[in-house]
Amino acid sequence: MLSYVEHYEPSYFLLENVAGFLDHKFRKLGIISKGQVAETAIQYGMVKLVLRTLIALGLVVSSHSIVSCPEI
Repeated sequence: MLSYVEHYEPSYFLLENVAGFLDHKFRKLGIISKGQVAETAIQYGMVKLVLRTLIALGLVVSSHSIVSCPEI
């Protein structure tokens, strides 16, 4: 999806939150000492990746939340 934004360079871009997007965490491995490895989770990892990529592409990023009513 981000490659399309980079290729086509649209005037605006709308990204819809899909199930799990906000909760997706990236795992980060770090060396503590003497070969011991610790794994930590990067909260909102996917959101951070997308925002940083869009900013790196030179886009102005703005976010808005729209709360919809549940389906009946």
